[in-house]
Amino acid sequence: FSKEKLRFGAGETLLFSFLGLCLVSTVLSPRPAVSWLEWYEMARIFLIGYALCVQVTNEERLRLVLVVIAFSLGFESAKQGWATLFLNPGGVNINSAQFFGDNNGTAVGMFMLVPILTCLAKTSTSRWMKGIWRFVAVGVLYRGISTYSRGGFLALIAMGVHYLFRSKLRPGAIIGIVIAWLV
Repeated sequence: FSKEKLRFGAGETLLFSFLGLCLVSTVLSPRPAVSWLEWYEMARIFLIGYALCVQVTNEERLRLVLVVIAFSLGFESAKQGWATLFLNPGGVNINSAQFFGDNNGTAVGMFMLVPILTCLAKTSTSRWMKGIWRFVAVGVLYRGISTYSRGGFLALIAMGVHYLFRSKLRPGAIIGIVIAWLV
């Protein structure tokens, strides 16, 4: 429950226009019963996206949203990553996350979470919080690697190249990428 008022700018109007267009295609499709379930899922995602647009009004609120995402997705994933690293190093982690789908979706989801965790680590004010975020990021990174997904591997390469070009400390970035590659 927020004090923020609902707003409709160009982005929000475009978002709901696209949702309305998808509703028309769903109703007019040859098999609306099948496509209705997909439209319902997409409508829920659009509603969450709109709620985020309304709630995130400054950097502090953006950080709060990222912390919620990091804790809700990253805690269990980091736990699985670290457990796999110590109990079964090099083994396949076939425990897929239901909301991500199979091991490909899980790997890509994990590699999407790593930049959020590193961003939270870089913007933390206390030293121990930076350490916690980095610890979680390494666990999530290993969780993604241990799925042995080809799509996840491509996502890891893209993330590594992006990190390399955006990093101010390129030697450190290269060492980090090589360590992730060897793991």
